[in-house]
Amino acid sequence: MASVIKRIVHRNYPESCKLGMCERRGKLLGMIKLFCLNFTKWTTLPKCKCPAPSLSEGLFTTHDCSIITIDKRLCPAPFPPVFADYTISGNCSGKLIGQLCLLKCIDKNFRHRRTYITCQRNFTWSSPRVCGGQRQDVRVKSGSMQGLGRLTACDKN
Repeated sequence: MASVIKRIVHRNYPESCKLGMCERRGKLLGMIKLFCLNFTKWTTLPKCKCPAPSLSEGLFTTHDCSIITIDKRLCPAPFPPVFADYTISGNCSGKLIGQLCLLKCIDKNFRHRRTYITCQRNFTWSSPRVCGGQRQDVRVKSGSMQGLGRLTACDKN
């Protein structure tokens, strides 16, 4: 709380003392006058209450007057690497912290056909779980398979 501007500076106190106003548009809480009680002590000093602060957008005060910041920053749209084994499914731009973005694996033969990335506290995306490496077995009944399963050649039967 702010202090009262006018202060008592002399030693010979009268029976009462009128105080000044609060600084910077503050509101005085209590009596504006102090009274001497039984020549031993003064009545309770008033206190100054500050007006509500003028806050910029994204800030507000709580009941105990602490200031809270609302961070409205969002994660940008993620971009997969040039040779990524996944694509971005849907619109993932403008996500809040903790929100997910769905990724789809390009090769349908992998067990995990979908994976997610999360918008992190530093407004970057988490690393995706790799689509490759956990491949399902592809069975060719008649024919041959070349490469990693993306190219297959079947018999003419």
